[in-house]
Amino acid sequence: PQVEAQSLSVVSHCPCRQIKNQVGQGCGHSLEVCFSFGSMARYLADQGMGREVTVKETLEMARACEEEGLAHCVENIDGYLGTLCNCCGCCCLFIDSKKRLGVNALAPSSASARVDAQSCSACGDCLACCPMDAIAANDDGLAEINELQCIGCGLCSSHCPEKAVTLMPR
Repeated sequence: PQVEAQSLSVVSHCPCRQIKNQVGQGCGHSLEVCFSFGSMARYLADQGMGREVTVKETLEMARACEEEGLAHCVENIDGYLGTLCNCCGCCCLFIDSKKRLGVNALAPSSASARVDAQSCSACGDCLACCPMDAIAANDDGLAEINELQCIGCGLCSSHCPEKAVTLMPR
């Protein structure tokens, strides 16, 4: 299901970033970036832990999160959208669990990043924005993807000035 199909959208503060901020390890990324839908959204709004936003606001905020370099992450339940978090590689518990422990606490997308070596200018933008540290420069400075580490968030693709990185089915 898409965001447009949801009856209620609530945005709240990222608990992962709030925790890191409390212990002096904050990253400076935006805090109000976690979206909930349906019954969870109603609960958060009723408890004063989030605020209702329109579909248009949700989509605009999600676009701003992507521009900021935050990865869209959802739960892995076919046909259901309950949450849409916008995660960073430095604070997110789920991303950190995958990076450090190899535990898939979040659902990777059905896509993985691929680099067209002919188009890659070795600028390093994709390396800098990958929350999973799944991209490295080869001996020629060109980007190479570690497909086992890639969660298919697409930040590398949307931030590549040469459009050399695309998402392809796994």
